[in-house]
Amino acid sequence: MLLLPAAVPAYIVAYTYTDFLEYAGPVQGALRALFGWQSARDYWFPEIRSMGGAILVMGSVLYPYVYMMARTAFKLTPHSLFEIARIHDRNLFWQVGMPDGAAGHRCRAGAGADGNDFGFRHRRIFRGPYADAGAFSMSGWA
Repeated sequence: MLLLPAAVPAYIVAYTYTDFLEYAGPVQGALRALFGWQSARDYWFPEIRSMGGAILVMGSVLYPYVYMMARTAFKLTPHSLFEIARIHDRNLFWQVGMPDGAAGHRCRAGAGADGNDFGFRHRRIFRGPYADAGAFSMSGWA
């Protein structure tokens, strides 16, 4: 159900949104019939053909793509990084789970050196004398 908007083109969702919520549409018609209003001057209804409406439509149409990418990125984060963060009393979400690009740090375009296509690099959570050696480093991670 969460991925259903990915199957519907944005212009179809926009036309549907506009037709349902405009003055002659079923939503405002039902409100007028229910409350006995005669014209648009009797009540206030938000402007549907506005920036807010466009943000609502585009957000609802494009969120499945962002959701799938974020879910995959979270699932691909190695469990060992969470264990290391727990040992060092670090915040599991902000310092391990959240990719750098979403946190506003070092984001780069293109595929990562470790083969992922997200364009994000995870932050190292262990900053010590051996941070770049052995189990605490992975190729392509910074």
